[in-house]
Amino acid sequence: MIKIEKLKEADAPAYYKLIRRVISNTPYYSKWAKKEESTGYPPEWIKKNLKNSKKLFLCAKDNNKVVGFLFGYVSTGMLHLFWAGVDPEYRKQGVAEKLMKKAETWAKNKVHKIWFDTRTNNKESIPLAKKLKYRKAATFKKHYYGQDFYIWEKLVKKSN
Repeated sequence: MIKIEKLKEADAPAYYKLIRRVISNTPYYSKWAKKEESTGYPPEWIKKNLKNSKKLFLCAKDNNKVVGFLFGYVSTGMLHLFWAGVDPEYRKQGVAEKLMKKAETWAKNKVHKIWFDTRTNNKESIPLAKKLKYRKAATFKKHYYGQDFYIWEKLVKKSN
């Protein structure tokens, strides 16, 4: 059974390895993007940032195996979801949806909006964004690494 939890420091190395594997194997990124992005977010950086209350690191685990990740940060009253990914062996099992829903729960009473970007040809993320009722707010041509992106947003309802 997959559990979604806040990342623990001890899981940072496995989290980093999964981030690198997901980024390097994504069909939606150019070689330039893969090279740049797969070298970021090392375990030391993750561990340092875990203590920052404005940063969110979620981990999907199957028993003790890290099978999914999501991280983002709060700025100007919004939660920017920076990266999310799922181990290829665990895709099509609702892991990304569970990560996103947990992020939305975490965001209540902290921010007024959640936003993230996807490549315009990302066949997995776009349907998920629509399913979770995110609104396509913009299209950025030749944006990060010269590639086209959609910006997605969702207003966060305050819990009573």
